[in-house]
Amino acid sequence: FSGNLGAFTKSIPYSNRITPYETDYSPATFWSTNPKNSFVNNVAAGGEGPGFWLQLSYSPRPGVEEQEENPRRLPLHLWSGNIAHSNEDSGFLIYLYHPEQDATFFNTKSYRNQQNGMDFEYCHNLVLQGGVFADNRRQIDIYRSDNVRIFDAHLIGTTDSLDRALQRTNSWRQHCPSEWPVWGITIDPQTRNNSLPGATISNVRFSNIGNDTGCDNSAALYVDDNYSDGLRFSSKTTLTNSTFDDSTTVVSLCDVQEVGIKNVAIEDITDPGFIVSNTPNGKTFASSSCVDYEETTCASFCPNVCLYGVGLLVEASTPDELELHITSSSSGATISINGTVEEADDVYTETLENRYRTFAIALPAGSYSAEFKLNDATTWPIFVMEMRNLDPECASPGDAVSLNVVEPEVTCNNVVVNGDGETGEVLPWRHKYGGVSIVSNDGYLSNYSIAGGLRYNNIGQNLDTRCFSEGVEFEIQGRIKIVDTDGNHVPCDPTFPSWQTGSCPTAGFTLESVDPITGAIQSYYLYNVAEVAVDDGTAEWKFLSGLFVVNERMANATRVFFGIRGVGSTIIVLVDNVVIQPLVRGSVVVLNGDFETGDSRFWSTSSNSELAMLSPGAGGSDFALQSINRPNSWSGIETSLNPSTLVDGSRYLISLQYQLFVNGSAVECDPSGTTVETQCPAIRLVPRTDGRSRWMSYDIAVSPFLPGQWNTLFGYFSAIPAVANADTLSFGVDGVAGGIDIAVDNISITPASTTCDELITNGDAETGDARGFSGRYGGQISVTTTDPGSGSYSLVATISNYGQGIQQELDIGCMTNNTQYLISAVIKVTSTDRNEVICTPIRQDHCPLVIVSYQSGSMIIPNGNNNWRANSFVFFAGVFSVTDSMAAAESVSLVVQGTRSELQIVIDELSVAGLW
Repeated sequence: FSGNLGAFTKSIPYSNRITPYETDYSPATFWSTNPKNSFVNNVAAGGEGPGFWLQLSYSPRPGVEEQEENPRRLPLHLWSGNIAHSNEDSGFLIYLYHPEQDATFFNTKSYRNQQNGMDFEYCHNLVLQGGVFADNRRQIDIYRSDNVRIFDAHLIGTTDSLDRALQRTNSWRQHCPSEWPVWGITIDPQTRNNSLPGATISNVRFSNIGNDTGCDNSAALYVDDNYSDGLRFSSKTTLTNSTFDDSTTVVSLCDVQEVGIKNVAIEDITDPGFIVSNTPNGKTFASSSCVDYEETTCASFCPNVCLYGVGLLVEASTPDELELHITSSSSGATISINGTVEEADDVYTETLENRYRTFAIALPAGSYSAEFKLNDATTWPIFVMEMRNLDPECASPGDAVSLNVVEPEVTCNNVVVNGDGETGEVLPWRHKYGGVSIVSNDGYLSNYSIAGGLRYNNIGQNLDTRCFSEGVEFEIQGRIKIVDTDGNHVPCDPTFPSWQTGSCPTAGFTLESVDPITGAIQSYYLYNVAEVAVDDGTAEWKFLSGLFVVNERMANATRVFFGIRGVGSTIIVLVDNVVIQPLVRGSVVVLNGDFETGDSRFWSTSSNSELAMLSPGAGGSDFALQSINRPNSWSGIETSLNPSTLVDGSRYLISLQYQLFVNGSAVECDPSGTTVETQCPAIRLVPRTDGRSRWMSYDIAVSPFLPGQWNTLFGYFSAIPAVANADTLSFGVDGVAGGIDIAVDNISITPASTTCDELITNGDAETGDARGFSGRYGGQISVTTTDPGSGSYSLVATISNYGQGIQQELDIGCMTNNTQYLISAVIKVTSTDRNEVICTPIRQDHCPLVIVSYQSGSMIIPNGNNNWRANSFVFFAGVFSVTDSMAAAESVSLVVQGTRSELQIVIDELSVAGLW
């Protein structure tokens, strides 16, 4: 578009828009939605909307031919020599333009528009080269826009011709509506992208932008009072070779100071120094030679100093009397400043999650200590988020501000404050746009509770960051009740996933930290850390529980927000008795393993199964836990373990009792089964490190299976490094065919009592069962009283195929290189029909093999007695030495294996004893 004139563009009422996408109620004379269009030497005059409007979206508007390009990021074609004047809105409006390379507007003229001459809104990487801007309310408005550079322009507040016209018509009041000033360039106090500068102003002339405009408090540079990231100035703004005539007031900082931003620092490169807020925040460490501008500007100029912007954002509900004491390590000079908090007109705004008390200051390079004090006592404001501005142009290599924030010691018995609401006050509870309030006469065994959660949003609070040291385990407890907007109780199902209608609230964390390179706040979310426990379904107040171990990300977070998620737009979540406290497990590895709490706290479902309580439990106890409606064999129950409770290389005993049901009727399983349809439940350990999981399954069902009774899983595992040093560790029970309900009780993991003097457990089967042993390759295990070698019982391995047998995992902590062990047992071999089997030194093919098996190999142990006899007990004795491969293995097992099919091997007095 070149050489066009557009004039007197009219608007239509808002209600008469053709479509919701149209903006004809504020029409532009020249309107474009694609920066590939060019505009050269066009004039827009006298319109009721903007003269030129470049309005960009991330995708083409409806009805426009589809294209893959994002218009907001496209390069600008050519905008040069365009003129806008006498429009009721802004002369030029550039909206939501984010080109990846500089977009330059050349030789623009914009004058006598009732709003702004040039209006940049939500943009970055824009250049204004040359041009004249005069007689507008704001000559150039930089609103929420970053990296805007203005070169070689002339900005005039009021021209002589406008002065004469105003005097003739006596219309100064219209020229200054509601006493609005005239400004040259308005600057946002904060950048939207912390890695980009704000405004760069070079070789710009400012003329008659002061009180001579007839509008009080007019100025060439005006720092706006819009903010979004705490009350601090973070927009890197520089002046170079720019001039201000005698009728121009250089700067106005009063409005931004009034809202609480007191650390403005604008760098002047030509006349080295900084324009700063005339406050202690801006001047104390700057220079003793700072010169104040007029009092009405709230600004000073500090020559020959290089200032760095630093902001500390803390919990907004801290007292107004909280002070920050900053001390220079080199000079000992100290400043005490108060923080500022965004104004809040109501409880909703006051309790929003993203509110801060901000302490902001401009500091020269050097080392400083920062200490928060309340009534002269050192304190901690829940969290401290340190924000740094981009380094100024005057920064020298190696120069920086080093700030040591003093953290007083803390006792973290419970990191939740007012978790029962009994103070009657809402704070420090906050919300994410769903509202939060205190409810009286509806607490859990108390007067008050905390209410919120509408529209699926969180209620929660910021937690004391000092309490979260890496590796520390915490327990979350609380009570939750959900009601509708009329206060009626609404049931929820804890087994439903959080996205499903009818699910229960869950709790998690938002972790925030500041990127050291970009300065941007980075957020990370931990979902479903605490969930509502399954109970008998009668209680309105549900138990919320969860466990977590502080990881590196949480330990390094500068803000930790605990939030409880809502479940619907018309559902209110009531919260009471919320506690987050360090958990000291001691020797208890599995929590609530007997379920005598009456609920499923600390346990959850896996792979789309559901939970239900069972009463009575094993041994006549009150409760057990069931995994029901299991769609797959890998569906079951699970809980989190703390890897730090397990000692690297140590051996542990897993024990639990179980029953199986289909439609409420007990069913059987085969402890030696090898198919999903026949096998018994299995134990699953899943260590996770650096985002990678490892599945470790243990088939430790004890033989024989007792129909209609509580049966036992009993076995051992060694805490190999992958387990003991894992970031997280889960423990689960699953493994039987889908459709079968698994009931469990009395789950425990305890240190094994074996020593390296004796590595075999239950080698004489005097427990009356085969606990500690498992079948090898489908070998069937049982016990017998008819052929005991000694005592009352012996182990029996029934072999249907070659290679089957019986095995037990040994303690790898005893597998020290070159250590010798003696394997001994009494063994008898028969056929499955109890007929005689020839097993003699001549017929070795019928004799069992005793094997030490490990990951990378195996070792057959010969019988030192060499006295196999048919159909009778024979004493076996053999010695082995631990090899390098054995010592390095993650698992080592002793195996007694058949060498042909249809055999029974009866074993008693099995022992692996150290030879010291």
